[in-house]
Amino acid sequence: MSREHPLADADATERLARGLAASRPPRAVVWLEGSLGAGKSTLARAFLRELGVAGPIRSPTYTLVER
Repeated sequence: MSREHPLADADATERLARGLAASRPPRAVVWLEGSLGAGKSTLARAFLRELGVAGPIRSPTYTLVER
């Protein structure tokens, strides 16, 4: 069973992220999984911007491997 559900483009990914941010419970954990270039950073940035984060947002993958 595939877990991949491709979105048409970055705009579609950002719309999904904004919708997720708007409908999330007060305390939520978000798990992003995907290959390089799958759109994890695009989704994370749009999600966090919708929540009001104004500063720099690093790639979620980069944060995991960064020392």
